[in-house]
Amino acid sequence: VGVGVGVSAGGGVGAGDPAMLAEVNGRFGGYRIIRLLGRGGMGEVYLAEQDRPRRTVALKAIRPELSTERLRRRFEHEAEVLGRLIHPGIARIYDAGITGDEHSQQPYFVMEYVEGHPLCEAAAHLRLDTRARLQLFTQICDAVHHAHQRGIIHRDLKPANILVDRLGHPRILDFGIAVATDAEARMTNFQTGMQQLVGTLPYMSPEQVSGDPRDIDVRSDVYALGVCLYELLADRLPLDVDDTPLPDAVRIICEEDAPSLTSLDRPISRDIATIVGKALEKNRDRRYQSAHEFGEDLRRFLRDEPINARPPSAFYQLSKFARRNRGVVTGAALAVIALVVGVIVSTTLYVESERARDAERAQLRVAQQQTRIANAVNVFLNDDVLATNSPEIQRGEEFTVKHMFDRAAARINGAFPDDPQVEATVRDTLGTCYHGLGEYEKAEEQFRLAAALWEKAVGPLDRRTLLARADQGMAMTSAGRLDEARPFMEDVLARCRDAHGADDILTIRCLSDFGMILWDQGDEQGAVALYEEAYAAVIRNHLEETDEYCNVLMNLGDSRRVAGRLEEAEAMLREAHERLTQRHGADHPKALTALNGLGTTLYQRGQREEAAAVFRQLLELRRHVLGPAHPQTITAMNNLAVALKHTGHLDEAEPLYRAAYETRLRVLGETHIDTLVSMNNLAGVYRSLGQYDEAEVIYRETLRIRMEQFGPHHRDTVISMSNLAQCLIMQQKYAEAARILADAVDAGRAAFGEDDIMTLRCRRLLADAMNREGDFVGAVRQFEAIEPHVEGTLGRDVPELIMFHRGYATCLAGLGRYDDAEIQFERTLAALERDPYAPATLRGDVESERDTMRREREDEGGR
Repeated sequence: VGVGVGVSAGGGVGAGDPAMLAEVNGRFGGYRIIRLLGRGGMGEVYLAEQDRPRRTVALKAIRPELSTERLRRRFEHEAEVLGRLIHPGIARIYDAGITGDEHSQQPYFVMEYVEGHPLCEAAAHLRLDTRARLQLFTQICDAVHHAHQRGIIHRDLKPANILVDRLGHPRILDFGIAVATDAEARMTNFQTGMQQLVGTLPYMSPEQVSGDPRDIDVRSDVYALGVCLYELLADRLPLDVDDTPLPDAVRIICEEDAPSLTSLDRPISRDIATIVGKALEKNRDRRYQSAHEFGEDLRRFLRDEPINARPPSAFYQLSKFARRNRGVVTGAALAVIALVVGVIVSTTLYVESERARDAERAQLRVAQQQTRIANAVNVFLNDDVLATNSPEIQRGEEFTVKHMFDRAAARINGAFPDDPQVEATVRDTLGTCYHGLGEYEKAEEQFRLAAALWEKAVGPLDRRTLLARADQGMAMTSAGRLDEARPFMEDVLARCRDAHGADDILTIRCLSDFGMILWDQGDEQGAVALYEEAYAAVIRNHLEETDEYCNVLMNLGDSRRVAGRLEEAEAMLREAHERLTQRHGADHPKALTALNGLGTTLYQRGQREEAAAVFRQLLELRRHVLGPAHPQTITAMNNLAVALKHTGHLDEAEPLYRAAYETRLRVLGETHIDTLVSMNNLAGVYRSLGQYDEAEVIYRETLRIRMEQFGPHHRDTVISMSNLAQCLIMQQKYAEAARILADAVDAGRAAFGEDDIMTLRCRRLLADAMNREGDFVGAVRQFEAIEPHVEGTLGRDVPELIMFHRGYATCLAGLGRYDDAEIQFERTLAALERDPYAPATLRGDVESERDTMRREREDEGGR
């Protein structure tokens, strides 16, 4: 078993060097030392218990003699960076610091404690076949790529630093400690006379063994990943240099090729051997350029798709042989190879240039223009807007990102009188930034001004003009101005189709955007038609590797979820989340949007604990990435509250509901679609607490605003009608509840269809109101209208199914149809077995109602 800092748990138990750390069972700041886990070249690792929050951690104490002034400065900086690494595949660093006095200072890391086996041991222990090992390794690539995107290189990737926990999830350890301490630490200290090597020799890339840290970038980690995968598949290292003298080991790593995986006595695909070979290329320019590319090619293989890697050509291998054997190959032969290279390159360039000479000239002009614009934009943003000598910073005022963009917006007027395209580009950038910050009105203004500038410079149908207008339309949508956004985006979509065709990616994007507006306005059928059209265009044009494909998947997935097609919804949203995470990282806003949709789908599938865990993670990430008051952060807070309430944690859910409502009211205004959701949910809290009068007031106000904003046929309006009616039923106001629910059923049938879950729920509530009033015949008619949908839509919503069978049973019992009622009671109890979150007392209540019916039947028989 390994632990969260990559050492074996089999180390001896006892006190460490007193100069390093308090003795075992002693204390170290806010940590209680439990036992020594192991020793390494950098220091010692202890199992410890943190006081606040209380949790088990791994505490790594760096040897005091390594604590130079340079190390301390770098340590503080790197510890701060590493602490921000949040990824399920990376063991977290919770805390870091330096303790002691001026004579003896000791750096330390406090890390997540992970129990598991090192990578290769875990694969053997779990008896993973080749496919399972590859699937596991794609997750490792994702985690490494996440760190690379944040500028952190591991430098010591090896199977011992990758633990697999009992659930089969990989966790990378010691991420970045090599970066934080490479100047002085002796993790693996190979002295070459000129430079120092930090890492584990068999896993080091050719550029890494050169000893010059300036040559090391993310592709060094890609090489190490290649060694790890080779070892995972072959149970041996590609180049075993453990017992080799250092000069020979360096030469082998730089010059000798590993045996191909296909040459070993293993049933390994040629494609996999090619993928691993590409990761192990000596020339880093020929490797995968990122861990993401590496992982993606593995996924292509797993999906039975063509891989991107290609075996080296015969000519490439000949050139490589010549360079490696200059003493053997004659000068004439080298000259021939050089000539062949020159002829091939010259001929290729000539043919390509003849084929595309005119296009090249046009592209050159465009490229020169784009470079000029980019340079001007960078100068404006860096030297003017973001300058550190700004008056605000000099005065020591709080200077946030929003302040920077506000200042840019103020200073751009008149900054480029002779170059409107530069101003348009800056305004596009500002619009995107404002939208990301949730400042939707400011975003809309910048996009509107940018679109006007582009239209004047390049015409109304140019892509840049249309893109700015599309962004403007989505800013209106985010701000809740749906009535303005709908005709605006309809016009933009028509222009894109006319000017660039149905298959252009900008047209596809506008289809999705316009669909979102229709959806928010309640035109669900119109929205789904646009989503389906966009999806067909993406597939037709092989755009599956683009973000637009993920956007379409998310929109379609959400529509499937609302329609009750939950398995399809989950598959679509999982795929979108995985792709966006691989492409951008787990904390990218688009990946978080997909995660939100996935959590909502899990909740509707009855997996409420899993949904709560997803929303908890989502809230933490959005707070970190977007800030606590961002509208998307509040959406995560709201959804977590819903999941907590329905898993029996109302005490934890209530303050989240209140905070979500208050923030949305302040940031978005009373009539925004999201604020109304929070109003509705807050009323639900009052109802759950039995405060029906307070709940009724809020439900009525929410319904009034929704009816004015959206009309009777919008899903949110129908939800408000059903919620108000439920509250009235609880107050025994059955007649008014029945009137509202009859209208809700009519609206649901007209807008969503007879078999929609919302229509069926309103029918069931209407039957309940009639039943409680004593109108058993009318109630039975409603239940009979619902019954054909029990195996379909209703069967996928277990809580609703329970309430249907129970209500139907009591209604039939009231009519004296005891045999039919008996069947419905049994179905109620069977459905209860499928709902782990049903109240503990519900089964007893249903059985009591059934027993009462049986006694009444016996009494009637006796009479």
